[in-house]
Amino acid sequence: MNSRERTLVTMAHRLQPETDHHRAHPRRNRIVAGVATLSLASTLLLAAPASIAQDGTGGAPPLEETGCVLVPASDIDALKAGRDAGSPVASPVAATPAAGASPVASPVATPVAGPTFNADLLLEDLTATSTSLASCLTEGRFIDVADRTSPLFRGQLIGTPQELPTALYATLAETFPPTDAAILEIANATLVDDTQASADVVWQVGHQVRVDRWFFTLERVQGLTMWVVDRAEPGTYTPATEATRIDVTIADNRYDLGATTVDGDAVQFDARNDDGVDHELLVLRLEGDASTSALLTTPGPEFPEGITFIGQATIPASASGSMLLVDLEPGTYAIVCLLTDENGLPHLADGMEATFEVS
Repeated sequence: MNSRERTLVTMAHRLQPETDHHRAHPRRNRIVAGVATLSLASTLLLAAPASIAQDGTGGAPPLEETGCVLVPASDIDALKAGRDAGSPVASPVAATPAAGASPVASPVATPVAGPTFNADLLLEDLTATSTSLASCLTEGRFIDVADRTSPLFRGQLIGTPQELPTALYATLAETFPPTDAAILEIANATLVDDTQASADVVWQVGHQVRVDRWFFTLERVQGLTMWVVDRAEPGTYTPATEATRIDVTIADNRYDLGATTVDGDAVQFDARNDDGVDHELLVLRLEGDASTSALLTTPGPEFPEGITFIGQATIPASASGSMLLVDLEPGTYAIVCLLTDENGLPHLADGMEATFEVS
């Protein structure tokens, strides 16, 4: 069982009464329930282009929200009626699996050969569907989230490759702290065939910005034909923005930061994990006299007083990954690893932490 699968099992156990054993042995998984919806599966995080950044003004404004409503898809004949007769359907962007990641089981469908499609209309459809999903996530309407997503994507929202049925996803999601989600940009919309489409999606959850390739399928939901998010894969789209870049080398259960000061309100960490085990960048804001040691002694799932979750990325063994954080307030921040060793102890207990300052 890998770390993500252990996470899912532990989140399910959170729904059971806490035992004395759990109180006596705090572990990384008691925190995961508070951060799981803030990250996709680790393979998605790893493919974020190194040039993704933030402009120092809070980032691109979110696209106009549709609200948490069902959005019917345009008629397929209208979508296939391209304005430039004879132009072929563009091939979808091929996602490159992250180093060390298993290839996605479901193959990418072969694009329709020959027919044209209305890119503007398709982009409107996928934008409306995506912003509706973001609204449902922000409002905590998780049954509605399930209407707009496949079991596979619901698992990716939690951070596991396992498919999640509606009831289990909603039960788990209800335990998470409220978090705002927003779609910042959608580009390169492609009609794959009569029932499938894809697009590059730039979206923000809390302080963390993601860039993924979302794949959509046409399905009947409550009597409407609509686009449903089927899965996310590593994206290749690169927004033109700026951020402080910090290289992070992970070795011997330690972080080595190339810099410890962030000038502005955004930072991108480019991490390389040279260890033979998975590690994470769990970024927390520390206020007052708060110390990361409290994570080892305070029962979860809530964070100890003075510690606020900011973002998280898992970096598999001998692999690289990036994480972009935005809208950061001035202050002290910590990076810790709460993934556990073979004895069930979080790497933080071995001293795996680092700090940086936002000015």
